[in-house]
Amino acid sequence: MANTAEKIDTLRKVRLRMEVVQEGQGKEECVRGPGEYAFVFGVGSGGLSPLEMAIQGKADGDEMLFSVPEEGWEAFFEHLPIPEPAFIDLQANERLRLTVESVVHADQREIVQAMAEAAACGSDCCGH
Repeated sequence: MANTAEKIDTLRKVRLRMEVVQEGQGKEECVRGPGEYAFVFGVGSGGLSPLEMAIQGKADGDEMLFSVPEEGWEAFFEHLPIPEPAFIDLQANERLRLTVESVVHADQREIVQAMAEAAACGSDCCGH
């Protein structure tokens, strides 16, 4: 029986690779990064953040491209930490590329810590 890749779902520890890419000439060129972004999925008291909704069900190797959200990055990440400015201060032709690096079950300590951090944000995340 073959192992199937773990998919992003509640209480999984997710590690993403972040890169800023520039679009043009039919290809994407990495202009900043890579950087790592890790969190426990689905621990926010207000439900899933827009980022979590966008990546739910994805598995190792899946890639997604994001433009600056109309509502801003703070609303996109909600209770999750805001990445460093190099990854979210995008020019018009730049996109944030997220690649799923790993999805594993979070241990109890990681879950409790993530819940405490999410609760500290309230309705507006301070970026930890």
